Amino acid sequence: MEPELAPAIPDSQENIMIATSQARLSSPEARLTQSEADLLNQKCYSVTLEKRISELERRNNDLEHCISLASSVQGIHGEEARLRQVISSLKDKLERERLLTKNYEELEADRLGFINTSLPVQYDNLHSNIRDTSSAICHLSRDDTLPEQRAGFSHLANNWAKRIGGCDLGSLLYHCEAAQIPKKVILVSLMAAGIFELALEKVFPEFLAADSPLLDQYRKHIETQSGCKALRRLDVISIKSLLSDKDVKKAIITEKSNWLCSLMLQNLSCFLPLQSRDIAQRSPHDEREAETIGGMRSTLYHALTVKFELMLSVKRFRYLFFRPGTLFDAERMEVVKSQAGDSALLSQEVKICLLPAFFTISEAGNESGVGEESSFRANYSKALAEVIDEDIESLVLVEKAIVFL
Repeated sequence: MEPELAPAIPDSQENIMIATSQARLSSPEARLTQSEADLLNQKCYSVTLEKRISELERRNNDLEHCISLASSVQGIHGEEARLRQVISSLKDKLERERLLTKNYEELEADRLGFINTSLPVQYDNLHSNIRDTSSAICHLSRDDTLPEQRAGFSHLANNWAKRIGGCDLGSLLYHCEAAQIPKKVILVSLMAAGIFELALEKVFPEFLAADSPLLDQYRKHIETQSGCKALRRLDVISIKSLLSDKDVKKAIITEKSNWLCSLMLQNLSCFLPLQSRDIAQRSPHDEREAETIGGMRSTLYHALTVKFELMLSVKRFRYLFFRPGTLFDAERMEVVKSQAGDSALLSQEVKICLLPAFFTISEAGNESGVGEESSFRANYSKALAEVIDEDIESLVLVEKAIVFL
């Protein structure tokens, strides 16, 4: 039996099979080729990413550098802004000081002190007013003897006596009794000492500082920061401004003189008759008492007016009560009118000084300020200070002292 032959395969199918077989044989190579191509693409992509990362890092570094520069510049700008503020503040301060100096120089050029009068005239008027007020007090009684009281005086009264004689009032009265000094004379001397302490010595504006304690602190701060000359300039400008209004000036001086009148009469009450020793606290008053009070107020009003003239003057003043026992010095003293014609007295010692000698700092000392800073600080609360004996030779005499020999 002959074997059966397999059915014949058409040519088209054979071609397909051959292609399929060839494809099967070549697919690993294709995959490898494809993988290599993909790997190459991945490497290219990786290189591209690395380039981008590098570019981003560079940009980031640039940004950080810019931020650092910006912070540095901002710090510089901040320091510049602070320095500009400091410079602006210093310029404002300099301008204020310039205006202050300019105002003071204008005041100095105006010589506002004693414009319509002179110091000698005002000093003579002050002595005359004190003398008249003393006479009015003495005329309240016919008793011309000195007070019998020798102790228990007020602090102010004893202080005035120390200025005159270097002792308390009781000891001064014993001295006056032994030296046969009239009641009127010692009263003039005590009144003068009281006026210099209460009205002329006190620094401006003492009567305002009592109501405003900060004012004194401001003045001390100015003196500490800028010196006594700057403080004096401010005082001059302040008093000029305050008293430029005549009504304000009159009100201030009137109020102050009324208060000082009561204070002085209380502390000099031992020279008043018994029935009048309370005139400072009571009213009404009889005619003589009213005249006495009016005279005292008028004297103090004038003294305060002189004080303001002194403060507006470009010169700085000092005063000195010559102590009892000092030899008469015609260059610095003159006798009271009642003794003016007795030349024999001129070789004697001073029994009591009625009105102190008045001095001013020399032009050289005024310009250089030598020794004045320490003197100013030592007498900070005083606008007018007493002379220390060793300083007399360096001062210029303005008005002679009036003494009783």
